[in-house]
Amino acid sequence: MISADFSAILPEVVLVLYAMAALLGAVYTGKDELAGTLTWATVAVFVGLAGWIGLSDPGERMAFGGMFADDAYARFAKVTVLLGAAAVLAMSADYMMRRGLARFEFPLIVALAVAGMMVMVSAGDLMSLYMGLELQSLSLYILAAFRRDSVKSTEAGLKYFVLGSLSSGLLLYGASLTYGFTGTTLFAGIIETIQGGHVSVGLLFGLVLMIVGLAFKVSAVPFHMWTPDVYEGAPTPVTAFFSTAPKMAAMALFARFVFDAFGGAVADWSQVVAVISALSMFLGAIAGIGQRNFKRLMAYSSIAHMGFALMGLAAGTEAVLCGDWNIAHTEADIKNWKGNVKKAGFLPQERQWLTDLLATGWVDVVRQMHPGVAGPYAWWSWRGQAFDNDAGWRIDYHLVTPGLAARVVAAETERPAAYALRWSDHAPVTVQFG
Repeated sequence: MISADFSAILPEVVLVLYAMAALLGAVYTGKDELAGTLTWATVAVFVGLAGWIGLSDPGERMAFGGMFADDAYARFAKVTVLLGAAAVLAMSADYMMRRGLARFEFPLIVALAVAGMMVMVSAGDLMSLYMGLELQSLSLYILAAFRRDSVKSTEAGLKYFVLGSLSSGLLLYGASLTYGFTGTTLFAGIIETIQGGHVSVGLLFGLVLMIVGLAFKVSAVPFHMWTPDVYEGAPTPVTAFFSTAPKMAAMALFARFVFDAFGGAVADWSQVVAVISALSMFLGAIAGIGQRNFKRLMAYSSIAHMGFALMGLAAGTEAVLCGDWNIAHTEADIKNWKGNVKKAGFLPQERQWLTDLLATGWVDVVRQMHPGVAGPYAWWSWRGQAFDNDAGWRIDYHLVTPGLAARVVAAETERPAAYALRWSDHAPVTVQFG
């Protein structure tokens, strides 16, 4: 039994052992002289583990008494996290050298953060959820303050640590209430205690507090306060890392938690998620209008995009996670819609670029996110699958449509930055990279 358990968690064990061995080896040898070597070695380890996990047995198994899930959902999230982290590390090597930030600890801290994310997406228990979340969070606090001679970087690390500790406390308190009212920490045990969708008041408080803690991790409104300052103060590769792998892991954990533990009480949590989604879409799009720093603009953009992702989660149906459709079909629908809008003449000729940008953004989201999470973007072609209950239909008309309006606002907000990145001589604003 123990050997079977450890075989399920072997990729995480290998990654942690590599990080610890490399850390000890670098301390007693070349230290920062090995920064470049360790960076590329870590990239190779990430890619190797992604291949290992992606090509492993497609079966489903639970380890450590249900605390750790090794299924297709977890493997998909792990491969995405590993490849995203590998890409960011590969792109960061030259930047860290030029800015004098090449430290041997950097790729190893990223490796430990990724190990925490891998535990997060496989969590089947409140304890394993918290362990993975904190391993990730502690590593990210250090990365945010990695530029030690910068006041902004130090401020970013401190803000992230203080607010992150608060959110972790709320999540832990929610987990304690959940355990107290259900008598178990296992997701499978929690869902069994919810009879006929009835949730006690105490358990509902626990659920809300845990949603608050997870919403902080995905920087959803109104728990987004840390995001612009941390993105601006952290070194640019760290900002890129924050906006990719941790967001994917947190969204995967969010979905697993609400469906595996509270799937029998969709009506209770879907309303909360829907409100958070709508607030995130609008605040992220509107607050970005006055930004002059590119990294702060991207922070607000990521807040808005988390709102779009949560919109799919708010539908609360199995089709949202399973995705009974394919990306090619969705892309074809979006392209047809774009052509119909242009033919109808809803926009003047000088504003037709909005249609292109909007459709391109949808296709990009569909390509990058799990089909179920991005599903509501194709609501006009398969809403009968994703919205097969009353709550789903309310989300269809009351959440998706405002989301499209928020996307148009975001398109106008991001257009000056797009001009600046093209080195245009006519950019309306000066964009600072900080």
